[in-house]
Amino acid sequence: MRVSGFSVIVAILCIAVFARAHSYPTYIRIIEGKGTTASQFVDDKTIVVGIDYVGLDVDQRGYGIYPDDAIYEKNLVSELDFRKLGINVDEPFKAYKIHQVEKHIREWLDEKDYPRATVLAYGQLVSEAEMRLKYVIERGDLLTAYEVAFSGNKIVRSGDLIEDFGQCANGRGFSKKLLEYCAQKLSRSYMWSKGLFKAKITDVSFSLHKNTRVTAIKVDEGPQYRLGDIKIEGNKVFSDAEIMAMSGQYPGDVIDGRRLQTFIYEELKSKYGELGYAEYDAEFVPDIIDPKEKGTNGICNLEIVLNEGRRFSVRKIVFSGVDEPVQRALLEEFPLKPGDIFVQSKFAAGIDQINDSTKFQFLDKDQHVDILTDSNTSDVDLFIKVRNR
Repeated sequence: MRVSGFSVIVAILCIAVFARAHSYPTYIRIIEGKGTTASQFVDDKTIVVGIDYVGLDVDQRGYGIYPDDAIYEKNLVSELDFRKLGINVDEPFKAYKIHQVEKHIREWLDEKDYPRATVLAYGQLVSEAEMRLKYVIERGDLLTAYEVAFSGNKIVRSGDLIEDFGQCANGRGFSKKLLEYCAQKLSRSYMWSKGLFKAKITDVSFSLHKNTRVTAIKVDEGPQYRLGDIKIEGNKVFSDAEIMAMSGQYPGDVIDGRRLQTFIYEELKSKYGELGYAEYDAEFVPDIIDPKEKGTNGICNLEIVLNEGRRFSVRKIVFSGVDEPVQRALLEEFPLKPGDIFVQSKFAAGIDQINDSTKFQFLDKDQHVDILTDSNTSDVDLFIKVRNR
């Protein structure tokens, strides 16, 4: 019987394919049931020669396509590199790192509103001591809404807590991390504004209903406190009565802790800043007296200590990075001049004015301006780094 050359070639190819199929098995799950690792992959010995991610979006931004909910491999790899997680190409296999990556990718996708994502790592031996990794990612449904419910609150209405919570969460996604932050920080802050100085968030739990994450928040309000005696020290520019009027709080009022912080550290600081007191500092010390009977109000006596500092004037303004005629023109148009009281709002307006002119590169008043104060003479020197477009 004669055998054609073509038949011989086909037979050789079939044998090669068969041998390759047995030499290089298909991908298998790396982390098997109960946390055991597939025996083909040996810690610290099997070398990873390639890594693939399956289930992410094809990056088409170069073609002008920018999907709002796209998840790109580049972003995932950057995230893993930043967290120093995973195994790089040409590094030895380590099972615990595979587990870490699976877990972190799920958490990362949860922050991007894919809470039902599954991530499974597979491996393929390409030689006795080399393997390829493949992470298979199924994102599941994208969340499109959240709901929040409060329990345990009696003094503060749930509707008010939900409205305040929304000012933090709305438009920022539906991740557990965000909603936990809004619950712990903003909700406690809101209760502080209602005189509930000892309020606690005792539990935050999450559940999923279709495309909505439901957040259940348990509250322990504690007693409510009213403002008692107020003592103000260190003030010369404003009288006690003026400061109390600006704060809007008087003895007997339910104390608004959040408003008090904003007033002392932001509003009053701004008032002093408009008068040239660039070194203003302050603190308030509450003396909390618990109620003697359950269901009654406690008292919060308050001591406000101000350090007004000195009133500063502008000694010089220097524009660098441009020639002298441009420097003179900038100084002529700048709201502050040497000899003026240093007013923060005028300084900020001057920087905005330069940016609005579009003649120069963008000026960041924190990065491109040096403000040097001389406490001995109460002078301020401004060094503004301007760059032509």
